[in-house]
Amino acid sequence: MSHIFVFVTGLLLVFSVHADQNLCTYTPSEVASKPKQEKYPNLRTENLSASQVYTQKLYIRMTGVTPNIGNLKFGRMVKLVQQNKIDDALKMMMAEDGFLQVRIRNFAAPFSSKDYSTLEPLNDLQALIIGIIRDDLDARLILTGDIRYSGTEKYGLPEISMKNNDHYVAFESANLSFSSDLKKYDQQWPNFDEAAGALTTRAWAKINFDMGTNRRNVPNSFNVFLCSHIDSWKTRGVPDVYVRRDVTRNNAGDPAVYQNFCRNCHGLMDGMGGAFAKFDFTDGSIQFKKNGVMEKMNQHAEVYPEGYVTTDDSWENMLHYNPSISFGWRSPMKGQGIKQFAEMLAQSKAYSQCLVKKVYQEICGTSILETAPELLEPLRTKFESNGYKIRSLISNIAVERQCISPEGVL
Repeated sequence: MSHIFVFVTGLLLVFSVHADQNLCTYTPSEVASKPKQEKYPNLRTENLSASQVYTQKLYIRMTGVTPNIGNLKFGRMVKLVQQNKIDDALKMMMAEDGFLQVRIRNFAAPFSSKDYSTLEPLNDLQALIIGIIRDDLDARLILTGDIRYSGTEKYGLPEISMKNNDHYVAFESANLSFSSDLKKYDQQWPNFDEAAGALTTRAWAKINFDMGTNRRNVPNSFNVFLCSHIDSWKTRGVPDVYVRRDVTRNNAGDPAVYQNFCRNCHGLMDGMGGAFAKFDFTDGSIQFKKNGVMEKMNQHAEVYPEGYVTTDDSWENMLHYNPSISFGWRSPMKGQGIKQFAEMLAQSKAYSQCLVKKVYQEICGTSILETAPELLEPLRTKFESNGYKIRSLISNIAVERQCISPEGVL
């Protein structure tokens, strides 16, 4: 990795703290109850060399907490920076507790929150993202993996369950470590072969499978994983062959309302909504119907009896009718079931671009579109060529001048 680095030689401080202790102290259970800190919390630059200031800023970006500059470990990081071994310094920072417990925890939380809050309690969706980043796995597994991350057995945590979030609440309450106490399991749920990463977690089901006819999973999936609100991709005149019977075509006696407004969204949502036809969330639990579809998919048939009847979980992405909107699709635009729908999202350029946006926002505390739009495409391309590894993406973003020093100076 090449880095633009302003270097000013300075004498290091004399360090007296034991080299193996953490650079900071915090209580993991308190992290979720406090808003994340932006810029450089408690930054002190008096009597520090430029390399120490740079390392301090970089450490805060990577961990979300302020380092103890009198610690020997921090001194080693400064020395690596002085030697222009930035990658090695970043690896040391990623090994700090704050990287997973604070920074990545804050990054993962909004994926499972209706209002995209960092205060969302720990759950299976967040644990999936945290584990994939910890283990440096392909980020497409967030949408396609048949894996689960949960606590190890030795702490007597409640069993993992489709019916409640008790396991993860207990994990967090016990102040357990994402580094050593979170275990990867090769199957998301027992006797379940429809796993689609985040889309089949209990946390996702809780806010997307309950009530309704599951069509809101489509715009929510696009919003969360492609960073694209439905207002930006609704398509005027899109064929409405998949619009279901619960949507009126004669709103308040005026058919023009449907033709000019309703179908622009429903033609797309209902076309892809079949991917979720076998799922429901009732009595606090994920429900899956192996044969046929959930009854709610065809509810309120009396509204417009001639509408589309859902009989299976096939789906079609009707966005190909709008060539002016580009998501960079690289997989089939139609398919069967939630797994193939998730694969379509994960393979798109929009997915990797969205992760760049989210990581930049978390690490730098600002929007890449506002401060460094010219970096978006190069970072996306590099992210994909590096195997969709979020740790590498974080490293590449953290050292960008616009991120480490948005004011333009050290």
